[in-house]
Amino acid sequence: MQSLRIKLTLIYSALSLAGLLLTLLIFYSSTTSIVYQGAEARAEVLSDEFEYAVEIMAADNDIFSMQRMVEKSSLLDDVIQIIVIDTNNNILAHTNNRLIGTPLPFSSPMIDEAILKHRKISNTSEGSVIFVTPLHGQVYTHEFQEVIGTLWVEIDVTPTIALTQRFFVGVTLAAVAIFLMFFFGYYISVKSIIIDRLHEMEMGIAHHMQGGQPSALMIKESFGREDEINTLAQTYNYLITSLQDSQKKLQTERDFALLVMESMREGLTITNIDEQFEYVNPAFAQFLGLSPDQIIGLTPNDVTHPDDIEKNSEEKELRKKGKSSSYETRLLAKDGSEINVLISSVPRFQEGKFSGSIAVITNISQRARLEQMKTDFINRASHELRTPLTTAILMADLLDSGSDEEKKQHLATLKQQLSRQRLLINDLLVAGRIESKRVDVQLSPVDIIPIIEESISSVKLQADARQIVIQFESTRALPLAHTDRQALTQILLNLLSNAIKFSHPNGSIEVITRHEEEFITIAVRDYGIGIPAKDLPYIATRFYRSQNATKNEIQGTGIGLYIVNEIIQNLGGRMQIESVENQGTTITIFLPLDYDNKV
Repeated sequence: MQSLRIKLTLIYSALSLAGLLLTLLIFYSSTTSIVYQGAEARAEVLSDEFEYAVEIMAADNDIFSMQRMVEKSSLLDDVIQIIVIDTNNNILAHTNNRLIGTPLPFSSPMIDEAILKHRKISNTSEGSVIFVTPLHGQVYTHEFQEVIGTLWVEIDVTPTIALTQRFFVGVTLAAVAIFLMFFFGYYISVKSIIIDRLHEMEMGIAHHMQGGQPSALMIKESFGREDEINTLAQTYNYLITSLQDSQKKLQTERDFALLVMESMREGLTITNIDEQFEYVNPAFAQFLGLSPDQIIGLTPNDVTHPDDIEKNSEEKELRKKGKSSSYETRLLAKDGSEINVLISSVPRFQEGKFSGSIAVITNISQRARLEQMKTDFINRASHELRTPLTTAILMADLLDSGSDEEKKQHLATLKQQLSRQRLLINDLLVAGRIESKRVDVQLSPVDIIPIIEESISSVKLQADARQIVIQFESTRALPLAHTDRQALTQILLNLLSNAIKFSHPNGSIEVITRHEEEFITIAVRDYGIGIPAKDLPYIATRFYRSQNATKNEIQGTGIGLYIVNEIIQNLGGRMQIESVENQGTTITIFLPLDYDNKV
C-alpha cells in the first residue's frame, strides 16, 4: 500500500507541475504580447496625430511651431522621444530642444526603409516600441510624393512590462502555493481516502464472508494491470456480487416471513434465554389489549394467570431439553379479563445451547365460552322442557276433580304450558336448521298487520299471566312487505315472548310499525330490566344470556334473538337493538318492501 501511495503522489505531482508551468508560460507570453501590441497601437495613433501637422509645418518651414508641438508631447508619460528628421538625417524637432539642428546621433535601417518604401515601419526593442513614418511634400516623383523627412515616435513600455512582471510573480507565487496545498492535500488524501479505504474494504472481505452485511460500493477493475487496487477490486467485487445476491434472497424470505407473522390470526412470540419477549405479533398484543412495544421485555409470567405460572415453568424445562410443548393456560388482559389460550412452543438453539422459544398462541376463549354456553343451554333447555311437562301432567291430574271453574283454569294453565313447550321445541328445530344451513324462506307480498295481530293474540295468555298490556300502533296504509309469512310469525313470537319475560309485572309493551324509505319497520318496545351495555354486542349470539336475565332468574335458552337475527338476514332485512339498563329495550326489524304490490 505504501508503494501505491508514493506512486500515485509522484504521478499526480509531475502532471500537476508540468501543467502549472505550461500555464504560467503561456500566460506570461500572452500578457507581454498584449502589452507590446498596445504600445504599438499607441505609437501609431501618435504618429497619425503628428504626421499631417508636421508635413504642413515643414512645407511652410515653420520650425518653431513644429518644435513647440513636439515639446508638448514630452509631457506624456509613455513617450520616450519624438524626432522630426529631414532627408539628410538632421534633427528638425526633438522632445529635447538642445538637439535641434544637430545630426541624428544614430543610424537606423527603419528610417531608410520607411523612405525607400514610402510606408510606416514599426519595431519593438527591449522596453520600447518605435514607429517611423515618412513625411511627404507636395512634389510627386513618379507615383510617389516626394519624401521630405521622417517622423520618429518611440513609446516606453518599461512600466507596463514591470507591472506585468510583478503581476506574473504574484500569480506564480499563488499558483505555487495552491500547488503545494493540493500536493500535500493529495498526499494525505491518498492515504486517508484511497489507501485506508481500500484497506478497510480488504479487511471487510473477511468480515462479510462471516455473515456481515455487504457494502454497496463496487470498485472499477483495471484489466491487464496487476497492482493492489486491481487485485482488491476483483476480489471485493466478486464477494460483493455474491453477498448481495444472498442478501436479496434472505431479505425477500425475511420480508415474507415477517408478513406472514404480522398477518397471522394466531399470536406469535419469540423469547430469549431469560424468557423475555423479543418479538410479538399484532395478534398476540391484541389478545392482551396492549401494543407490541408494551410487551417487549416482559416475560410470559408477567401476562399469565397466577395459578398457571407453575405450568409455564414446567413447560420451559421441557423446552430446555429440546422438546416441543403444547398446553392450555390462561393469560390476563390489560382490563383484568382472563383469556384461555392454547400454546404450542418450540425451543431455539444457538451453537448447541438453548437460547429461547418460539410460540404460537391460539385464543380458545371463544371456544371455551361456547362450550360453556352449550352446557348451560342444555341445562336450561332440559329445565324449560321438564317444567311445562311436569305442570301439564299435574293439570291433567287435577282435571279429574274440582269444579267447572277450576277445570277451566287448569285447562288454561295447561294450554299456556303446552304453548310454551311448543315454542321452545320450535326454536330448537329452527336453530338446528340454521346450523345446518337448511333455512328455506318463501318470499312473497305480505300484509304484516294481520300477522302482528295474530302474534299478539298468541302470547296474550303469557302477557295476561303477568298483567302486561300489549299496545299496537300502526298505520293501515302500510305497503306490502317482501317477506315470508311463517318466518315473520316466528320472529314476532320470539320478540313478543322476550318482551313479556323481561318486562316488569303490570307493565306495558308497544308494537310500532312504520314505512321508512325502502323498508317497513316493526319495533317491539318494553320498559323492563334492559340489557347491560357490555352485553349488547353479544346479545344475538347463539346460547348467549344477558347478566340481567341470570341475575333476575328469568328462564330462557339464549337462542331467541339468535334465531331472529339469522331469519331476518335470510329475509333480506336486518335487526337493530337499543337498550338502557333498568329502562327497557327496543328491538326493531327492517323488512324489504314489495315494489310490485301495494295494500
